[in-house]
Formats: sequence, structure tokens, C-alpha cells
Amino acid sequence: MYNGCVVYTIGCFGNMKMSDILTQFLGTRKHDVKANFKKGMSQNMAQTKIDPGLFTKLDEYIAALPTKQGALIAVLHHAQEIVGYLPVEVQDHIAQKLDIPASKVMELLRFIRSSP
Repeated sequence: MYNGCVVYTIGCFGNMKMSDILTQFLGTRKHDVKANFKKGMSQNMAQTKIDPGLFTKLDEYIAALPTKQGALIAVLHHAQEIVGYLPVEVQDHIAQKLDIPASKVMELLRFIRSSP
């Protein structure tokens, strides 16, 4: 029930930085979140070929969600677990499956990267 957790987490932590909230929600240290993001950015610079089976796993996860609304963070986290990083192809795929603009996905990832 990630959707409920996201709303609850953001409501409970009030004035905390978004990166700290994400760190608490994802269960990882802030350094790991940033390191994985930077790893993904450097790997995105070179064209990557993603195994279609990984997209299938991601699609199954998204289909199992009770709602798409508010699921972006959970889906990004799951995608990072499956692929190991978040290449542009995966970001675009997530945006399409969640019916949101790709710019929203990129905006969230940039925000996480820029948080101290």
C-alpha cells in the first residue's frame, strides 16, 4: 500500500527536506539514493539496451497497484531495484504507464539529486 504510505509520510514529517522523507520512505540512506541517481545519470549518457523482460516485470508491478495516483515514488524505487538505475527509457516507460508527463518523472529525480 505505497500510495497510503506516501501521503502519510509526507503529512507526518512536516518541515523535513524531501530527500530525508524519501530516504525514510525508501528505507535507504540519503547518500545511497544520491549515489544511485548519479550512477544512473552517468549510465544514461551512454545509450543502453534494456532487457524487455525488465519492462514486463515493471508493468506487472504497476498493474498490481491499487491506484496509479501517487504511485510515482514507489514505482521509481521498484524500477531501480529491477534495473539497478533509472535510464531515460525506464523513466519514459514509467511516465507512460502512470499516465503522467515524462517531465514530472524527471522533475522528481532532479529534485532528489539536488537535495542536500
